[in-house]
Amino acid sequence: MSGAALCTFAIYGDNGLKNALTIPVTETLVSALAVQVELELGDVDQVIEEMADLCGELLDSHISIMSRTGPITAFAGAIGGHFEVLFGGRIPSEKVIR
Repeated sequence: MSGAALCTFAIYGDNGLKNALTIPVTETLVSALAVQVELELGDVDQVIEEMADLCGELLDSHISIMSRTGPITAFAGAIGGHFEVLFGGRIPSEKVIR
C-alpha cells in the first residue's frame, strides 16, 4: 500500500475506506499516485493497481461524469507512460486492463 493510501486507510479504517473516499479525496489521491508512478517511486505496478481500484470505485459511484474525468485521465496517463517504457516484455495486470 502506498503512503497516500496508507494515510487514508489510517484515517478511515478498513470498513469505512470505501464510503469515506469522496471525490475530492479520491481525485487528489489518484493524482498523487500518478505523480508517484511518473517519478517511479516505490513499487510502480502496485501503485497502478491501487489507482485501478480507486478509479473502479469512482466508476461504480453515482457522481457526475465530469467529476470522474480528472482521476481517470491521470490514471490513463500513468499507465500509458509506464507501460510505454516497458512495451516489449510486460503488459498491465487484468485489473488494470478492466
